[in-house]
Amino acid sequence: MAMLTAAVVERIKGAIESGALRAGSAIGQQELADRLGVSRQPIRQALPLLIAEGWIESLPNRRLLVRQLEATEVDEIFAVRRLLEPVALAASIARATPAMLRRVNFALTEYEEADTAAELESADVAFHEALYSCCDNETLLRLIEQLRRSLKRVYELKPTGSALRKAAVAEHRKLAALCEKGDAQAASAALMAHLEAAQTAMSKGRSVAAGKVTRGRARGKG
Repeated sequence: MAMLTAAVVERIKGAIESGALRAGSAIGQQELADRLGVSRQPIRQALPLLIAEGWIESLPNRRLLVRQLEATEVDEIFAVRRLLEPVALAASIARATPAMLRRVNFALTEYEEADTAAELESADVAFHEALYSCCDNETLLRLIEQLRRSLKRVYELKPTGSALRKAAVAEHRKLAALCEKGDAQAASAALMAHLEAAQTAMSKGRSVAAGKVTRGRARGKG
């Protein structure tokens, strides 16, 4: 049963990350069980973990709310990422291997060629995992993965040819080049700038989306 519960937790997280379960939407326990093809028991067992990790909120009458990350939470996540990821990068560069550098460059190519939001997000994750792959601190890597994953639900596609996409590609190329040179200090500084740019872009994207929702509601009342 523990394995089934763990699998249900991962499937619910995956549905939230992909947008199949949209942030801010409410869903019943039975509806969720039907969607996953399981009984309500593993759903009930999965809920405390999902609630504790901030994925789900419990509502009256056994209803569930898919949580939307607040702007302050996004800012906090990026603040912690800026503390942890440069440490992992520096440690990884210190132990870098040719295989690691090949992995970084392969992920970079995948990122440059991504066409869909899913491909772009997957390539971005693969690139950062490659950057830190020679860091031997498993606890640090696990914390970084958890933080990055928590932001998947607010990940937005940077369209090919857009200024944001071009800037992100340039930032990734710079990180890859600095890894090749073995310059941990410069790479860490570039990573900090990259994370700050990502946070700014995400904040602007959320503000634009919120504005569209507000305008849509206003038109609906007119």
